[in-house]
Amino acid sequence: MKQKVIENVDEIKPQQSLETILKMEIEMAEKIAEAKELADHKITDTQNSTTVRKTQIIEDARKERDSMLKKGVAKAEKEAVEHVANAKVEAEKFVQVGEKYEDEAANNVLKFIFGTQKQEEK
Repeated sequence: MKQKVIENVDEIKPQQSLETILKMEIEMAEKIAEAKELADHKITDTQNSTTVRKTQIIEDARKERDSMLKKGVAKAEKEAVEHVANAKVEAEKFVQVGEKYEDEAANNVLKFIFGTQKQEEK
């Protein structure tokens, strides 16, 4: 007896191919949607992070400006105190020197006013 060998060839019907293609398209659309959503989240997170960083930079800059301003004011006040002290010393010296010639200056003024100096010179 002869045995018949039955070949079992899986024939793919066009309907099955179409269904497979549609399933793949749906899967790809889902993956694209997931990737887009993930990208949107990353963009939002990055924007939020950037906003936080900008805020921090501005805050740090303000603190630095305030610090520099305080240091500048303190330095200016110190210099002003030194200038006032130096001016007091110079004023005292001026007064002391002026006191030496006060009587002579007063006599010269009186002589000039009363004209006695002109008479003495002639």
